Amino acid sequence: MLFTREYRKPETLWNTSYFVILFMAILMAVGLNMVTPILSRYLNSLGASLSMVGILASLMSVVSMFMRPISGFLADRMSKKALTIFATVTAGCSICLYAMTSSIPLITFLRITNGLGMAFHGTCAMSMASYCIPEKRMGEGLGYIGIGQIIATAVGPNLGLWLIDNVSYRAAFLIAGGLILTTAVISLLFISAPETPKYAWGSQRIHLTDFISVKMIPYSLFAGVFSMCISMNSSFIALVGETRGIPNVGIFFTANACALLFVRLGVGRFIDRLGFRNVLMPGYVLTGTAMILLAMATRTWMLIPAGILIAFSQGTAQPMVQAECVRQMPDKRGLAMSTCYVGSDLCSAFGITAGGRVADMFGFTAMYGMCALIMFVALFLFILYERRQGMLQKG
Repeated sequence: MLFTREYRKPETLWNTSYFVILFMAILMAVGLNMVTPILSRYLNSLGASLSMVGILASLMSVVSMFMRPISGFLADRMSKKALTIFATVTAGCSICLYAMTSSIPLITFLRITNGLGMAFHGTCAMSMASYCIPEKRMGEGLGYIGIGQIIATAVGPNLGLWLIDNVSYRAAFLIAGGLILTTAVISLLFISAPETPKYAWGSQRIHLTDFISVKMIPYSLFAGVFSMCISMNSSFIALVGETRGIPNVGIFFTANACALLFVRLGVGRFIDRLGFRNVLMPGYVLTGTAMILLAMATRTWMLIPAGILIAFSQGTAQPMVQAECVRQMPDKRGLAMSTCYVGSDLCSAFGITAGGRVADMFGFTAMYGMCALIMFVALFLFILYERRQGMLQKG
């Protein structure tokens, strides 16, 4: 069948299917990272206020937040390959169509369809990858895919910014969308996956707990505040550079990706030994400090230490929260991760929307100051939560 080619679990990690999955993940990440920093400048050039830019930039996260639980529910009951192809085609076409319009209402609709595609892709992609990796090397195989995506965070934003400065917005959007659509073709032609067991839709009741775990909500918010700052900065940093006269803001993404690669390959091996609390608390401090540096940045070199600090917090704290979610719900890992991603989507949407509003009223310095304050408040709340959990366990 079209979506269920003959499937055999591989015995070695570096098999053909895994190479294809790795290549697809890099193409997808490059395409998405090309769009993130340039969309705000494009909208601003069309006459949108910073508040409107924030709303439109966050719209994809809002849609993902609502669709993520649904995508997780469907992924366990339908063909993951078919859903992955649907997701990449939807996201790729949406981005290509950015190049064809200057209408804010139409771009608003395209942000919604883009978010729909990304919600399904984020849920299904790693599951698809797991079919191409031997069970004994699952962590290693997924880790290499993460490293490929890190490399894409250095290439994508810089490529997108270079294209709008030297070619056009249209070229940037078409190339980004084309890269994503290419992954759909590759998936259709070269990826095999096991058949999904048929689900008797009318035989079981559907409950809210099938979509979201109340137990994991605090953990999703612990991870979400990191996503809030990262998404907000990625969405507005090109406009920050343009407003403050800072050239080559892409150096932030390069420094961030290089440091993140070091963290994943080096420090990442020791994260589990440090423990949940000892990783998360420094993560809040590092991200808060990075936001203060960005608030004061007036030169290109000042973006480098901020990118490095965010990499160390992003590369340690977020994976630790995800690992803790899995440890808390080992029998419902998909539900745990889906809930974790919902928190990230929610906080990303809030960060971009509120950041745009604050920047519109008080400037970018106040926007970054707001983020720094939120990170330190999150640190305080996390300490209170940990103490309360400790008291409950003792009781």
